[in-house]
Amino acid sequence: MIEINDIYINTNGDTLVIDAATDDIDTIISHIYIDTHDTYLSTGPSEDRVYEHDVTVDDAKDDCNSTTEDEKVRKLKISIPQESICASLKTNLFIVYLEDGDEQVVLGTALWMLFCISGADMSSPKVLYF
Repeated sequence: MIEINDIYINTNGDTLVIDAATDDIDTIISHIYIDTHDTYLSTGPSEDRVYEHDVTVDDAKDDCNSTTEDEKVRKLKISIPQESICASLKTNLFIVYLEDGDEQVVLGTALWMLFCISGADMSSPKVLYF
């Protein structure tokens, strides 16, 4: 089973970061699909998804357990720039699907949000991560 360690949009609101892994030697991370709150379907990734990526060895984390002997990815950390996603990172809720080789999907969400706290120092943006 794939476990999501972290999904977040950086404080500048210009990059979506996904960190995920599996400890199961028979499970790999093969695809990333991203929908927004507008394209989300409860049945899984929609046909109108805003991002799709076939995971490669280049996406693997830099440690000795990141890939299998046949170069399938078991651990990844990928930074996806705004230009690669067909929706604004600052105005959408993102639903992230990670698919293993057996087409089992794990789900995570990311939201970039500025908020005001009365009397707080607003010299830098405040970000809430889910």
